[in-house]
Amino acid sequence: MKKMLVVSLMAAVMMPISVFASDPCATELCLSSKVEADKTTMCKDPIDDFFKIKKKKHGVWNVERTLQARRDYIYNCQSGNRTEKEYILATYGMILK
Repeated sequence: MKKMLVVSLMAAVMMPISVFASDPCATELCLSSKVEADKTTMCKDPIDDFFKIKKKKHGVWNVERTLQARRDYIYNCQSGNRTEKEYILATYGMILK
């Protein structure tokens, strides 16, 4: 599984940056192996897209609404699997960056 993930990440790294413009699949791919993704600049925009999703209530950052909005975003990617998506959300979904 990890070998397939690394191969997928390497393939994604070779893709043009324009493919990653607000792409939840690229975000999922990059965040599923953030340690490896941090080594390349190709994952910066997809990761930033995820962390730019911030919801407020009465002018204050709202964790629950932010998590739900990020969940909606990441589930827009039809590929991948639910376990990976939930891992990403559990790990990074409530981080304010």
